[in-house]
Amino acid sequence: MKHRMCRVLLCLVLTFALLLPMTVGALADTTIGTDASRPEYFEALGGSGSYNPLKTPYHYDKTTGNVAYCLEHKKDSPSSSAAYTDFDPSALWGHNTVTGIQAIVDHGYPNSTGGLTEEQVHYATANAIRAWMKESADVGYNFMRVDEGHIRPLSGTAAQETWVFFLELLGYARAGATLGGTSGGMVRVYPANPVWEVQGNQLVTRIEVSSSDGYTIRRSSAEVDIAGYTGGTEDTLTLTAPLSLLTQDVQLLFTANAGAGVTLYWYEPVSASSQSVAVAELGGGSGGTGEQQLVTIAGQKLVDLTVVKQDGSTGEALDGAVFALTDAAGKPVGLTQTGAGRYTAGGNNTQFTTSGGTAMITGLTSGTYTLTEVSTPGAGYAGMEPETLQLTASATVTVTNVSTEITITKVDGLTGEALSGMEFCLLDESGSRVSVKKDGGSYRPAADGSAVMTTDTNGRIHVIGLPVGTYSVEESTHPGYAALSASPQFTLTSAADITITNEPLTLELTKVDGYTGDPLPGVRFSLRDADGNAVTIQSIAEGLYYFNASAQGNTLVTGADGKATVHYLPAGVYTLEEEPQAGYAQAAPVQVAVSTGSGLSEPAQVRFANAPTLLLLTKSDAATREPLDGATFRLLDENGNVVRLDALSSGNYKPGESGQETFTTQKGEAYLRYLAPGNYTVEEVSAPSGYTMDAPKAVTLTDANSAANPVRVTMQDAPLALEFRKLDAETDAPLDGCTFGLKDADGKTVHLRKVSDGVYTPDEKGSATFTTSDGKATIARIDPGTYTLCEITPADGYAQAQDVHVTVTQTSTADKPVTVTMKNQKLALRITKVDAQTRQTLPGAAFQLTDAHGKTVKIVPIPGKPDTCEVAENGSDTFTIPQSGSLTILKLPVGEFTLTETRAPVGYAKAEKPQKVLITNEHTADAPSQAVVENRALAVQVTKTDGLTGARLPGVRFRIELPTGAALRFQAAGEGTYRVDAVGVLDFATGTDGVATLLGIPEGAYRLVEENNPGFGRVEPVEFTVTGENTQETPTVIGVENQPLALEITKVDAQSLEPLSGVPFKLSDSKGNLLKFTQQPDGAYHLDENGADTIVSNAEGKILVRYIPMGTVILSEEEYLGYSIGEPVEIEIGNENTVANPCKVTVENQPIALEITKTDLLTRKPMAGVVFEILDKEGKTLAFTRQENGVWQPAKESETGITQLTSDNADENGIARDRYTVVAGNVLDDNGFVDSLGTGYDIVVANIVAGVIVPLTDIVPRLLKKGGLYITSGIIAERAQEVIDAMQRNGFTVTYTENRKDWMVIVATR
Repeated sequence: MKHRMCRVLLCLVLTFALLLPMTVGALADTTIGTDASRPEYFEALGGSGSYNPLKTPYHYDKTTGNVAYCLEHKKDSPSSSAAYTDFDPSALWGHNTVTGIQAIVDHGYPNSTGGLTEEQVHYATANAIRAWMKESADVGYNFMRVDEGHIRPLSGTAAQETWVFFLELLGYARAGATLGGTSGGMVRVYPANPVWEVQGNQLVTRIEVSSSDGYTIRRSSAEVDIAGYTGGTEDTLTLTAPLSLLTQDVQLLFTANAGAGVTLYWYEPVSASSQSVAVAELGGGSGGTGEQQLVTIAGQKLVDLTVVKQDGSTGEALDGAVFALTDAAGKPVGLTQTGAGRYTAGGNNTQFTTSGGTAMITGLTSGTYTLTEVSTPGAGYAGMEPETLQLTASATVTVTNVSTEITITKVDGLTGEALSGMEFCLLDESGSRVSVKKDGGSYRPAADGSAVMTTDTNGRIHVIGLPVGTYSVEESTHPGYAALSASPQFTLTSAADITITNEPLTLELTKVDGYTGDPLPGVRFSLRDADGNAVTIQSIAEGLYYFNASAQGNTLVTGADGKATVHYLPAGVYTLEEEPQAGYAQAAPVQVAVSTGSGLSEPAQVRFANAPTLLLLTKSDAATREPLDGATFRLLDENGNVVRLDALSSGNYKPGESGQETFTTQKGEAYLRYLAPGNYTVEEVSAPSGYTMDAPKAVTLTDANSAANPVRVTMQDAPLALEFRKLDAETDAPLDGCTFGLKDADGKTVHLRKVSDGVYTPDEKGSATFTTSDGKATIARIDPGTYTLCEITPADGYAQAQDVHVTVTQTSTADKPVTVTMKNQKLALRITKVDAQTRQTLPGAAFQLTDAHGKTVKIVPIPGKPDTCEVAENGSDTFTIPQSGSLTILKLPVGEFTLTETRAPVGYAKAEKPQKVLITNEHTADAPSQAVVENRALAVQVTKTDGLTGARLPGVRFRIELPTGAALRFQAAGEGTYRVDAVGVLDFATGTDGVATLLGIPEGAYRLVEENNPGFGRVEPVEFTVTGENTQETPTVIGVENQPLALEITKVDAQSLEPLSGVPFKLSDSKGNLLKFTQQPDGAYHLDENGADTIVSNAEGKILVRYIPMGTVILSEEEYLGYSIGEPVEIEIGNENTVANPCKVTVENQPIALEITKTDLLTRKPMAGVVFEILDKEGKTLAFTRQENGVWQPAKESETGITQLTSDNADENGIARDRYTVVAGNVLDDNGFVDSLGTGYDIVVANIVAGVIVPLTDIVPRLLKKGGLYITSGIIAERAQEVIDAMQRNGFTVTYTENRKDWMVIVATR
């Protein structure tokens, strides 16, 4: 056990607890902290009967940090908020309980770790205190009862280690094993009673020491050496001493150092609801020593052992054997040799030998030993078995050795007699032959001897003196005897008896009747060797023979059991040849090999099964080929004499002088056995009723005609017969697979029994139906009369045929039957594939046809019949509509089918759902069931719109390209409608509604490319995809929006750059053709061949022309009053010049100028302030406005209009024109104009919308004098607040408002 070295305080308290009632000093109050994050190692039994992990928090004194242990488990856990004060534990619990707690903490945490982690040892210590409190004072929960199994470790190594330490701490508590207070620590020694062990020339023993605080050792003999001593907490000591101390007691005193000790402080809470605790504090001791352990290594008694070695046969002393002695633990005893055959215990020798037959060992300690002979005195001696010796005093042991002995006996396996003169060799473990020499009647090992040994007259070989070991016997081959299957092997330790039995080589012949299996006695055979020479044998008994080279005969005769056995044959190949037997087929000679393994147990065997001769008569119905009984026959020999026959069984016969002259068949067969070879005639004496007799049949029987090769005679009788033929109505090919019924003239069903495929005969127990084989059925043994044949179930795929009638007469024999034929037409389905709109037939669609059970109907084409196929098991699961658009399927059975389109024609959508098809008996090839499947063409809809107006654009041409760049071809199919056509044109145009519908476009990816669209910007190619769902109802829709091309012309004064309105222009194409336009409501001009050829700039001096063609256009300016005419301008309109990015052209015009100079006629000086009036040619005064630079320009039409309108309004209100001045200008954007107006106005009036008044209000303060009025009107009520906000923002105060029908007047001052 390892202990952590730290400051500990427990020992002081424990010392006083043992001497006096428990007393503690007054301690300061404290509080207890808790760490609940510790792992669990045990589980405890809960109230529900299940085990749950046992939580064990770590508590500590928050003042000192020392560990605290709970003492009253059922109370509340210590609380950091509760105050604790000291108390006397002896007042609550007995001395035993308090001492046990002290013992647990002395040996537990924090004084010792027990070799575990801090968490493990604290967990074990805390729960040992819990368990001890329950056990000693019945304080706490029942699940802490260790003795009742209420607490146990969790799985895992850490939990098991913690559990072991927990039980160890409880053991200390129960023993009250404290560490002695401040007087010292603990020391433990193992083993308590060590024993010396002799190793070589010294004594050795080992001791393990565990101490809490270190230790010291004192020894009783200075001759004892101690290795491994550190004086620490854990030591393994190795003690050595001279052999002289073996008989003496050696004492060792182990003394523990004084420990640091653990002091326990006892606290209880001020509140009685929480647990009391014991706080463990590590502290220093006051000197002294700890526990002491006295260990004694006891001296041992010594004895002597004498070993005497003798020859077991002669009693003579033997040397040369090697022995070993082991102690009770199986360890070799070390020895030191002191002389010849003399040894003393101790040393490095582990073996010893005798001298003069004796060996003595002295100085052995008393005890149990085992004496083992390691090797014998020499080869040929058997070793002793190990012997256990109990030595309590000196003793003598005599060990004897005897020579090894082997006896080999050789006997005949047939007679059991001993075999002399048989030769053998012995092989040792390496497979080498053992050389021996004969010594009297025995063999002994001899290097100069021979390896061959021979059995004596008793069949024995005796060998003595062989070394102990494993041997095998090798036998020489002996003619007439089987070789041993394996060489006998044995292990020689002392004596061995081996008996070797040799079986004679044996040939066993068995002769049986091949028909009955009965043995055949008296059958003669000759025996020859491989060279064809006769093998001489001697008869020993009936059917029993020995090979004898000097005998005369070579013939074997089978005994009563049909067997002949020959023994002692030399190994070789022999031939057995049978002499002929009357009534039996001649058997061929048989070769047989007699090997060295053909002994009695497995002889060479030959079985002759002689089959009797056999003539087999077969009688059958000539029509049905069924076996036919009821006829009588007789057998005539070559002289015409009747051969009489005895019945062996029904239909089985053999010749017999007292037998019958006639015989019959059984199931159409008669077996005539045991006939002598010769010529015979089989004659039918009488035929069965309703049959004609067959002619006599001659036959020759030889001795080769056995059951395996009988001579056969076949006779047939012909009945009346009807032959029915079933044919395909179209090909006249035989037709099977139908069932038919046969009715007589009264309409009664004739039941038939099937004889073979296509052959039947009337039988009341037979079936009401029959079938054909290769399109034909023969009904034999039928009565004369008129019959009706009706088809009950036709072959699959055929219509049911009409009934046929036939008459059977007496001349309708099986060889010339009456014949009737029935023909069937194939059932048919014609599938036609059409365009749902045009009804034109469509090729290329693929279909699958399934029957009512969901099974796919397999189809194959019919060679030579285009657009036609038929049902076949080896056909395809799907089929394709040919170029004609129609396919006929033949040989469909009657029933309902489902036609499912698996692949649509190119450019078409698949049929929406499978189509049900009904095949009835009327749907033959001439009038097939019709299935018309419609397909809707795949469609693409191209819509062309004006990007500006949204109007559809007709006549725009496109093409459709494949990813490869190739384009589809189309054929017009109506206004704006086109169909894909391989010989069509490459482009198409939108219809009058601006839409183009394209039909029959195959599934795939494409690109729409615009060809031309004058007046519009060209769009980029549009990629799109056509899928199987894009029919005319749900086409692939492509919307192409084109922005019109546009030209923006700006006309400005070349000097002022002011825009010029009302300037006329003309546009012409590159060829000089004038373009015509119509002006739109927004003032723009659109290209229109029915419009005017002049366009005019607007008030901003701009002209916007839309739908202008791409390319070069020429802009020509018309006459404009006051300005010169500029040169025509060429303009390039590009694809990018759409309305969003028009082609922009600015035309600057130089004004026509008039300079007037006024001078004094007299002085010629310029005269200022002179007013002039300029009149046009009609005498009308022209209006001018003065510019900032002092230049006068004709007034704009708008300014002239405002001036005139103001003057007219003043006239109507009676205001003379000399009382006001009218000035026109833009006060919002023209700062110079505002400045020209001056300041200090009394009133500013604005009658206009709020959108102008709000920005105007920012300018009015510059014009109005302080206290002046700002009057505004024309304001809708909902925007009045905006105006008021603007006034207030500019320092105005609103003085008056009025609302009339949601129109507001607002007056403000500033």
